[in-house]
Amino acid sequence: MNNPDFALSETVRHALTPDEGLALAEAVSGFPELALSNCKEVPPSALRELRTKLSADKRLTGLIRFLGNQLSLGHDELSGLAIVSSLPLQDLLLDHPVVATALTALIGTPFKMCLRYPAWQKLETKLDCEVHRFGGTGHQPFHIDGVNVEIPPDYVCLACVRSDPMGGGLSTLSNLQKALAVLPLEDRTFFEQEIFEEGKFFDLYGVGQEKRPFAVIGSAVEGFHLLRFTGKILPGMDRAHPHFAPFKRFSDILESQRLEMMLEPGDLLVFQQRKFAHGRTSLGPGQDRLDISKRRYLRQGFIRDPRSWRGASPASLPRPLVNPMPVGQRAVPAS
Repeated sequence: MNNPDFALSETVRHALTPDEGLALAEAVSGFPELALSNCKEVPPSALRELRTKLSADKRLTGLIRFLGNQLSLGHDELSGLAIVSSLPLQDLLLDHPVVATALTALIGTPFKMCLRYPAWQKLETKLDCEVHRFGGTGHQPFHIDGVNVEIPPDYVCLACVRSDPMGGGLSTLSNLQKALAVLPLEDRTFFEQEIFEEGKFFDLYGVGQEKRPFAVIGSAVEGFHLLRFTGKILPGMDRAHPHFAPFKRFSDILESQRLEMMLEPGDLLVFQQRKFAHGRTSLGPGQDRLDISKRRYLRQGFIRDPRSWRGASPASLPRPLVNPMPVGQRAVPAS
């Protein structure tokens, strides 16, 4: 991590030990549902059985404790994010990674948000993408995923298969709640209006209906607002547009406090979307001289907190082995 303001940043990292990796690999055999190739999410019955198996394995005690400590939603700077390193690359190279899914099943319910893609989306670098979008080569502004849906994913997971050989492409996070606290009052009032539109909505699961238009500042639960912020709205917006200046001010605040990290192959970054927006620095020069098989390559997955989805009573939902975020119960119709 590159931001000097975060001197304790290494506390967010846990290197998977050989015993932990072996325990996860052994656990996935007998759980074909973890591939998420023929289902939209890991079924509750499989989650219960898997978590019972994982919690009984003493080799995983340290990993479970680390995830619980880091991913509980608190007001200190580094709560709500975790990096687990040394994931097996052979798993991340599969169309449907299973070890990574087993690990994220400790946190909540892994699900396939975009039905046209694998549950772990392949974020390869392509020269024909818009530079600020995923898969592009330029600076990606801060945003949350699912900005235009009723219930954005609670957690986003980014697993690194290959970092940028040209030295760019750092993953960035910024504390949304901290930025909101210093946002001018007139901007807060502006962002509470349901007048904003961004993004497309099709072939999605587990996120409710489309929000169009939406308010950037949503309801708060235990002091944490749902902030549907996306700086991706800025690159194509006329600077004279009345929305430009407020979005630019919010974006500048997020950039001023950003946390940077270079994900290495085998790293898995997990973070709470209620607390953090994410983005990317520009990739290094010379991407056009690299074959696509050599460029930066990440896999992206999504996790839902068990209390954030209606369709079963909270008591009947399989509990994760780490502390879920305090999101309460949100009334969103099941898909």
